Amino acid sequence: MSELFGDTFGNYMLHGIDEIRVPEPVSWWPQTIGWKVLALALLLWLLYRLYLGARRWWKNRYRRAALAQLDAMQRQANGQHQEVLAGLPELLKATALQAYPRTEVAALSGTEWLAFLDSHYDGPAFSDQPGRKLIDVAYRDPSHWQVSAEDASQLIAMSRRWVQQHRAIGASEAPGHA
Repeated sequence: MSELFGDTFGNYMLHGIDEIRVPEPVSWWPQTIGWKVLALALLLWLLYRLYLGARRWWKNRYRRAALAQLDAMQRQANGQHQEVLAGLPELLKATALQAYPRTEVAALSGTEWLAFLDSHYDGPAFSDQPGRKLIDVAYRDPSHWQVSAEDASQLIAMSRRWVQQHRAIGASEAPGHA
């Protein structure tokens, strides 16, 4: 009896009507070799850009560490610019030693050091006021500093900008740098 009525037993109106077959869904995967080559090229380009970004992030870890140290100095100082200023020369020198060869940076002091800072970024010049106050901060007793609160704020901001924006040489040009 089931052969006579098939799957439509009990509903004689559906007898002899076959179910419509729906075509296979269209694949989103490219069908031609040209699209596959393009997809592969885009994937390789994306991987290359990710590699460059990761490499830049890794090379700039010293900048992040220096900025974190500057932030910590400012938090600990509770608005006292003198305490932050006292740590700026050491912070800038340590940052420069990470980015440039020791032979180029270590012996610099005074106006030569300020000229070096100026030559490696495009911000306000350390050779001008208030940047010149950095020499006083580095070599004089804090009681002999003549730095106003405004100059101190500008010097801290200039130092932060230098850490963020200085042009570091590539690792291949600096022997001994990772």
